[in-house]
Amino acid sequence: MSDKIKVDTLVINYPERNQIYSTELRMKGEVSETVLVNIEGIKSLQLPPGIYDSLIYKGDWYGNPMVLEVKGNSGTQLEFCANFYF
Repeated sequence: MSDKIKVDTLVINYPERNQIYSTELRMKGEVSETVLVNIEGIKSLQLPPGIYDSLIYKGDWYGNPMVLEVKGNSGTQLEFCANFYF
């Protein structure tokens, strides 16, 4: 597996994006070796090996921007889904 970092960016192109007051972030996937999921400035989770389909954050929306970072096993593939409330 490559040592390159893959970065995906979610840009909310919607007139009311500044009225978002909260969000829910779900994570789905299989972790074969322990990884660290960091929601910058809010929360850090250390995930042991296993299969996940979990709500990992529910709360206030911080749009400066919110940065999600995953460190650890480069072979791990995780899917994230966000719901926004405004």
